[in-house]
Amino acid sequence: LLVVASCFSESVTYNFESGREDWVFIQYGQANYWVRGTEAGSASEGSYALYITRNNDEKYEYFTDQTSVSWAYVPVTLTEESTISFSWKGMGEGGWDYLKVYLSPIIESPQAGSTTPPTGAVQLGGYYSGQPNWQNVTLSPGKSGNYNLFFMWENDYNTSYGAPAAIDNVCISTPSYYDLTAVANGN
Repeated sequence: LLVVASCFSESVTYNFESGREDWVFIQYGQANYWVRGTEAGSASEGSYALYITRNNDEKYEYFTDQTSVSWAYVPVTLTEESTISFSWKGMGEGGWDYLKVYLSPIIESPQAGSTTPPTGAVQLGGYYSGQPNWQNVTLSPGKSGNYNLFFMWENDYNTSYGAPAAIDNVCISTPSYYDLTAVANGN
């Protein structure tokens, strides 16, 4: 008897090719803010990504003489086995201009201009900066339930060492079930 185990998973991927989908931006009054566009390029075969811009022409650049904190988030449903993966890039000024990622219960939203995450939020990973090329990250938060997945851009009012943050291919993957199949092996 041969037993074959198959794992099936469900995933939701945001590659921004067909729009912002379920994403919400919290950035009113910020000099640098999130936008969906093509200036940052794409981490895969598409053309679009979410990235920080400083003006209405959607250039992939930011004001370095004005402090900004802008948030982008999407609601997600997780199980303890879920993984969150995404592609990111961005230089910024090391230690001062960066991307941070948070997972938060759906209780409240942060304020534009504030680095204070929502109540109960957990930071996923560290500070994402210093990378001019697309990087891939996979995180296993070990949480179950409904959450908001936040991406926060913060910059100070000083120096820049390149482009701001960009994200693409945000994927929530959840193993849904295992299928065990018994097969006679002919002996």
